[in-house]
Amino acid sequence: MCVAIETRQLVQNLKGGGGEHHSLLAGFTVRQSKCGGLEIDSLPARFLNLAQTCAGKDQKPYKSNKLRRAHGKKGKLFEAMLKRPPKNIDVMLMEGSSLGRLSDDGQFQTEEELELRFIECFKATPGLVLVACSAQNIDRVVIVYRAAKQSSRTLVVDAYAAEVLKATGSEHIPKLVRGWPNIAVYIPFSQRVQLKKKGIAQIVDSYRGFRLWPGQLAEHAPRSVMLFRP
Repeated sequence: MCVAIETRQLVQNLKGGGGEHHSLLAGFTVRQSKCGGLEIDSLPARFLNLAQTCAGKDQKPYKSNKLRRAHGKKGKLFEAMLKRPPKNIDVMLMEGSSLGRLSDDGQFQTEEELELRFIECFKATPGLVLVACSAQNIDRVVIVYRAAKQSSRTLVVDAYAAEVLKATGSEHIPKLVRGWPNIAVYIPFSQRVQLKKKGIAQIVDSYRGFRLWPGQLAEHAPRSVMLFRP
């Protein structure tokens, strides 16, 4: 099994047991909860958990959560974790979405590098640009928005993505409110049906002034970047 360079380094540091857990808490609110026989401490990194330490009777597992995003906007938090990992970890639980995707000496592109590539692509594309991206990947959505704006394009999201962006509650994250240019919402028919079935169709009322309708897509295509999920 292959893991990314950053993950291997973290595992090695955890095995070494160096550093102090509390050194990572500065500036964070630690949320404590219980699940079965485990006491869980969560360190949130803005919108995604940085990590979780779970203390049981005999063992202390550590869940990596989004630590694999060392190449993201929160890379400094990851570097801090490498230098001062939590002590006495018995087992590390981690997601497998990045396993085997890189060679041993490979590196993911940083969000800054991707932003430059997006700008180049957006400016070179004559028609509508489609970007496959999870709306929960806030770092990525932000750089797509920034690249769209710098390319004189509008980022078009669906209702789900619009609600995710709004839920961040951050004034630094683009959302469908006054003061944020170059962002619009297109609600596919299937999504409109789902909103109605769930009794939450009224949420689209807050999108007034930002909506694109099916008949407008062709006209706006050369000036738009649409976020979509396959």
